[in-house]
Amino acid sequence: MFHFSKKELNTKPDKPAPKKPLPKRQNMARLQHKKNNFTTTAPKSVTEKRLKHPQQTVLPPISRDPPRQTAIQQQGNMQKNKTKKEKKPKERKLKVKVKPTVERTAQTPKTVLRESSSYLTEYELEEVKKYKEVWYLGQKADKTCYSKDTESQDIQSANFGYDTKEGGYRVVIHDHVAYRFEILEKIGTGYSGQVLKCMDHKTKALVAIKILRNEYRINLLGQAEVDMLDILRNIDENNTANIVHMKEHFYFRNHLCITFELME
Repeated sequence: MFHFSKKELNTKPDKPAPKKPLPKRQNMARLQHKKNNFTTTAPKSVTEKRLKHPQQTVLPPISRDPPRQTAIQQQGNMQKNKTKKEKKPKERKLKVKVKPTVERTAQTPKTVLRESSSYLTEYELEEVKKYKEVWYLGQKADKTCYSKDTESQDIQSANFGYDTKEGGYRVVIHDHVAYRFEILEKIGTGYSGQVLKCMDHKTKALVAIKILRNEYRINLLGQAEVDMLDILRNIDENNTANIVHMKEHFYFRNHLCITFELME
């Protein structure tokens, strides 16, 4: 057994000796070691806050200045401004007085007998009364041949001097056909009749008129031809079949007449 005295029990342990200060070079090395081992990670509480409240993206401030234009746009704007400033003087338009076109109207048989009876033969003075419209009288035609033939021949057989012995129509240049068409020239002749180049004084257009002979058989053939031409005209409404279409047909002095488009 060991026995300690009171003095030994009350004695305190010796204090450690103070550390001697390190030289300056060692202090600098220690500081650098601490800096290298220092972590920049924030505590968990800070990182969690950042995740819960993400950082808002800050947009750049909106500028009130107009957008910049390229050099080509600037040149175009300059040219537009020049054209606006340089206004051309207004040209004065001369007012031309246009005379209204007077449409030619047909004459009535009464006016013809009253004003132009001298241009008609004795037969035409009665014939013109059957027509409602008179467009041409044949003032330039020499109509004396009609009356000469009737002196030696029977009037009815020669169709009042307007037919030949074969029944063909006696053509006189510049005479009228149905008081509307002016005979300009004879284009051709055939077995059934002849074709004339005429001026339509109603439409002011050139037409070809086929005048058939004054015979019963020829008239029957002519009626069949008219029916066939009428069917072709109705089928080819757009005029794309390269067919010379009939315009109209009528009887003049017992002769069947068919008008066509003049193909020159």
